[in-house]
Amino acid sequence: MFSFGSSDPAPSYRHRLNRIEAKLDAILEHLGIDPASLEDPRIREIREIARGGEKIEAIKRWRDHFGSGLAEAKAAVEELMD
Repeated sequence: MFSFGSSDPAPSYRHRLNRIEAKLDAILEHLGIDPASLEDPRIREIREIARGGEKIEAIKRWRDHFGSGLAEAKAAVEELMD
């Protein structure tokens, strides 16, 4: 069977999520709240480790902190590196 178009709904969800996050950031800015101050310190730590070139260590920390599987942790860390 042939299928036209993408069957993966993730790109449209990502686009919607990005729009929602942008709106939330605008609301926080309007209220004088720094969005970075709301970030989980564990995520901040993992981002710094990953951006420092230690991606495997960052994945290990993600798994330890959040109890996720390898694929999920890898995807999360890669998104933090962007």
